[in-house]
Formats: sequence, structure tokens, C-alpha cells
Amino acid sequence: MSSEDWKRQLVQMFFARLGVIVTVNLIVLAIAVAIAFLWAPTYRATASVMMRDKTPQPSIQSIEIAESRPVQASRQDLASELEIINAPELTMRTLICMSKIDNTESSRSISKENIWKEEKPTAQYPLYGIYRKLNQTLQDSVSVGLTPLAAQTRLIQERLETAVVPQSTVIRLQLASKDRKWAEQTLDGLLDNYLGYRNDVLYPGSQGSFYDDRASTYSERLTDLEN
Repeated sequence: MSSEDWKRQLVQMFFARLGVIVTVNLIVLAIAVAIAFLWAPTYRATASVMMRDKTPQPSIQSIEIAESRPVQASRQDLASELEIINAPELTMRTLICMSKIDNTESSRSISKENIWKEEKPTAQYPLYGIYRKLNQTLQDSVSVGLTPLAAQTRLIQERLETAVVPQSTVIRLQLASKDRKWAEQTLDGLLDNYLGYRNDVLYPGSQGSFYDDRASTYSERLTDLEN
């Protein structure tokens, strides 16, 4: 008898609040439809970098000719490559190559109009346009004191995702953006400049600036964590 009373009360509560339940579901449905049709989609450009096996050089002091067997890239090698790919200098070099720079204009003082940047689809997606206007004020406050080149470098690094594929020597890169063409061309430019920058880093004359830059980056992160 008590079980039937509990079920009856539950049904009565459901029908008593049926209007509220239907209203909430309609609001959620309307928001979902608005986001689906009025919010710009996010695209992801992907790329992969495969580390080749290292071939050890035979010692010239060895009497017997030893067979050279490839040595698989270690975790330390992959970590080093990740640091090179995520280095701000590589992103900055890519932006300099892809931006519209006048011959008389310094690469460090590229104007905001000439910097390589994505196109925001605010006209096609009104809801996203409203969000962009509200978010632009916040971005401008965060980027105070930064040059357009430094601000755009930070933006790309925040959107760039790099990770090592498990059980492999492949590094996967992903760059998200509302502008599909910008994401593809930026990631292509990053990979085009990657080998040249990698050679500069591995060359002894350029190692100092690379490690100085990484040290300053980690120092800034530690300062942010302490604050």
C-alpha cells in the first residue's frame, strides 16, 4: 500500500510541474539550436612529425667493422623536439615569414594591420559576432604592453596542441581556429620553418639564445604560479 502511495505522489508531482519541465526543455532546445546555427564552427588543422631512428657512427679506433644498427629515438629526444616545436621563436619566425612586411619595416615592429591573422566569420554567425565583441575587450586588456607580433605569437601558442603518439616516435600537432584556411596555412608555415629553426638550435652558435629563451619562459611560468 505504501509503495502505491509513493508512486501516486511521484506521478502527481510530475504533472503538477509539467509546465516548468516543458518550459526548461524548450529553453535548452532553443539555446542548442541557436548555437548550432548562429555559432561559428571550430576547425582543427592536424600534422605529424615522425622521428627517424638514429644510426650510430662506428668508431674509427675499432679494428673490427661493427654492424651499425639503428637506434630508436628516446623519450628525451622526443621531449627535445617538443620543446623546439613549442618554442616562441619558431612561432615568431613563422609569423614574420607569413606577414605582409614592408622592406623598410622591422620584423619586430610589424603593424597590427599587416600581421598574419585569422579572419573572424562574424557576419555569417551573429551570435559568435556578439561573443567576439565582448571577448575582444578582454584580449586587448591582456595584450597591453605587447607588440602585435608578440600578441599573435601568444595566441598561436595557446591554440597549438602537441603530443607524442603513444608507443611511437610520432609527434602530432593540432591548431584550432574558426578560420579553416588560416589554421591550415599557419600549421604549414610552422612546419616549413621547423627544420630551419631546428638546425639553428642544434648548431652550437645558436644554442645559447634558445636555452636563454626557454629559461625566461619557465621563469615567467613560475612567477605566474607564485602570484
